[in-house]
Amino acid sequence: MDWTFAAPGPLAATLELTAGSIFVSSHATSEATVSIEPLGFQIGKAREAIEAAEVSCDGDRLVVKIPQRHRKGVSLRMQVTLPEGSSIRASTASADVELRGLLASVDVSTASGDVDSTGDVESANVQTASGDTTFARVRSWADARSASGELSFESVGGRLTLSAASGDLEVGDVSGDASLSTASGDIRIHRLGASAKVKSASGDVELCLVERGEVIVSTTSGDVFVYVAKGVGTWLDLNTFSGDTHCSLPADDGGRSSADLKLTCQTMSGDIHVRASDEAGAPNGQSHTGQLAV
Repeated sequence: MDWTFAAPGPLAATLELTAGSIFVSSHATSEATVSIEPLGFQIGKAREAIEAAEVSCDGDRLVVKIPQRHRKGVSLRMQVTLPEGSSIRASTASADVELRGLLASVDVSTASGDVDSTGDVESANVQTASGDTTFARVRSWADARSASGELSFESVGGRLTLSAASGDLEVGDVSGDASLSTASGDIRIHRLGASAKVKSASGDVELCLVERGEVIVSTTSGDVFVYVAKGVGTWLDLNTFSGDTHCSLPADDGGRSSADLKLTCQTMSGDIHVRASDEAGAPNGQSHTGQLAV
């Protein structure tokens, strides 16, 4: 079933779906379109749910919802096309959310669904239990929390906050202050352009290119690898209880107040490695896995 609405400007879209998938794309257009089709084997139930769907566009607000009584055991594919600069608020149980194009704020809450954005969004707020989250570019701030899902952001232009229990955290380039924490997952940031607090229990932490600010890294049993940008004056505070510490940065007679970078690393049993980014073997902002290019 299909719907088309006039949309002379960006819309604020509220999308709700239990199972299946939500696909949102933005274009230079003056209308919004909605398409819902069945997925899976319960075609009869799915069609009943589609016929009962609440689909409306009032002013600059678009709403697409499946009534609660029709959600159980029904899997649907929802496709939405919006004008560029529109905002998204999506809520799902197991349905995946895919985002394409130029969007403003994105707010997604899901239990086990994945969230994948390959476009360009202004801000992102994601809450998920076991689903994975991947964003290409966020122009302003991003906040994502997950229990066991992995969180991956290629580029964030402002503040970044990520937290997970057992999922890995990977960031390409973050320009604002960052706060990242995980229990058993690994943390990797390819370029860190401002201050940061990074915490892991048993996972490793790798900061491939650190440039300035106050950076605090702490782990319990995970190893820490920090690569400092060339020419950056660094004040160091490195402490480990039973691990080894390796630092090959050149000696600097300057004090803490005059340093460009104030780096604190603390571990219990993990090793600490601090090196210059231009040393042989340093990653220079590139992932050892090759999954992110910045």
